[in-house]
Amino acid sequence: MVVDVKAVSGLVATALLLALTIAGGVLLYNYVYGYLAGGGSSGGVEVVYAALYDHGPVKELYAEVFNTGLKTVRVEKVVLIQNGSTVVEASVNGVSIPAGGKTAIVVGNITASVNNTLPLYLRIYYDGQPSKLFEVFK
Repeated sequence: MVVDVKAVSGLVATALLLALTIAGGVLLYNYVYGYLAGGGSSGGVEVVYAALYDHGPVKELYAEVFNTGLKTVRVEKVVLIQNGSTVVEASVNGVSIPAGGKTAIVVGNITASVNNTLPLYLRIYYDGQPSKLFEVFK
């Protein structure tokens, strides 16, 4: 007994494969282009090193900051946090870090009291966004 099975014609199958290939290419193009263009985000900032130097009555913050994004970012301020509270908030307007670049940020004349037995954290604000917290060496 022979069963007559109907199948999709070769022309229709070719058209379907061509349509799927074009759709996949468009999706891949949009994904790659969005990634290379920065996806609308300005990038990211990562603190590489941060230390608080004690010079008697005043302290100085030294931080090395790396731009992990694909666009230049503008650093607005740095915040030192200890025990959940802001200890120091300093404006550093005008510091720009190019894509993939690293820069040093120095904040001097810090007179705030810092407890050396508790951890101290640094947060950088750039382009309206906060960075992750980074523990400061004392």
